[in-house]
Amino acid sequence: MKFLFLLLTTLLLCTNIQAQSDSSHKYIDDGVYTFVSTMPVFSGGDDLKFVQYVVSYVRKNTPQPKDSAITGKVFVQFAVEIDSSVSAVAIAPGKGINPAIDQAVIDAVKKSQWTPGTINGKATRVKRTIPIKFY
Repeated sequence: MKFLFLLLTTLLLCTNIQAQSDSSHKYIDDGVYTFVSTMPVFSGGDDLKFVQYVVSYVRKNTPQPKDSAITGKVFVQFAVEIDSSVSAVAIAPGKGINPAIDQAVIDAVKKSQWTPGTINGKATRVKRTIPIKFY
């Protein structure tokens, strides 16, 4: 009887541990996660370096009137693929500044390289939404 109790307790604990580890990953459609144990990393550094890269790209590649500066916040969404590329790049609905700036942000993101996110050491697709603030 003790053996059966110990066996059942062990099985319940293992099931509970497995359920907890699976719930730490947020899954959405088409095999894409929004959160994994090891999140994707921009090849130039962390998310702050990514934002700096995008802002620099936009400022260099978007004509600006001399008397005005780019200000505002753009929320860019994209998926980091298992091969380090990005796909499905878009501005979150209602979260852009203007069409020219939004397109420059999309172009910058499409040119970026990432280290893919992983689950248990296996590369997986991860969707990111990152705010890009211009000031």
